[in-house]
Amino acid sequence: MGRAILNPSPRTEGACRRGGTVRIRLGEWRGIPRRLPFTITMESVILAIAFLDGAMVGHLSWADRLRWGFSAADLTGVGAYTLLTGAFFVRTPLMLLGILVFVPFALGLYERRRGTRRALALFWSANVLGFALIGLLTLPAFGAAPFMPHGEVGPSVGGVACLGAWVTALPSGRRRACLYGIAALYLVGKIVFFRDPAGDLEHLIAFPLGMTMEWLTRKPEGPADSHAR
Repeated sequence: MGRAILNPSPRTEGACRRGGTVRIRLGEWRGIPRRLPFTITMESVILAIAFLDGAMVGHLSWADRLRWGFSAADLTGVGAYTLLTGAFFVRTPLMLLGILVFVPFALGLYERRRGTRRALALFWSANVLGFALIGLLTLPAFGAAPFMPHGEVGPSVGGVACLGAWVTALPSGRRRACLYGIAALYLVGKIVFFRDPAGDLEHLIAFPLGMTMEWLTRKPEGPADSHAR
C-alpha cells in the first residue's frame, strides 16, 4: 500500500491531474461574480427592467422611450438625466438578446482586464460624453438630422467605448487582428441585421472615443491591474 501511494500508477496520476483541473476550472467560474461585478449588475438591471416594462416579450412603449431614452433635445432641457437612464432599457426581445450577449463581451472583457473601478468610470463617462457629442453633431445646423437620436436606449455607447478601450489595452501585436475582427462582426451583425442609422453613428463615434480615453489615461499594466477594484 505504501508503494501505491509513493509510486502511483500513470492512471492514478492522470485521474489526479484531471480532478485538479476540474477543481481549478470550477474555482475560476465561481470567481466570475467577484471579478466582474459591474458587468453582472448591468446585465441583471437590464433584464429586470425589460421584464417590468414589457420589452422582454413585446416592445418598449414610445412614451417610455421618450421618457427614459436619450434625444438630442435633452441636452438643452430638463431631460439630461436620460444620458444615464437610457443605458438600462431595451426596445424589443431581440435587442435584449443581443445586449445580453454584447455586455459580457464588451464590458466584461474590459472590466476583467482593467478592473471594476476603471470600467465603471470609462463606461459612464463615455456614455455621457458620447451621447453629448452625438447630440451636438446631429443638430440641424450640421446637416445630420437623419442621424439625430430620438428616444435612444441601450448600453451600447458605453459598451462599444469599453470595447475600443479594451483593444487599446491589448499588447500591440494583437490590436490589428482584433480591430479587423471587430469591424467584420460589426458590419455583418449590426448593420446588416440591425440596420439603424442613428445607432450606427453612435457606435462609430463610441469606439474611437473609448480608444482615445484609454490611451489618454493608460498606465503601465502590472499584475494587480487585472484585479483592481
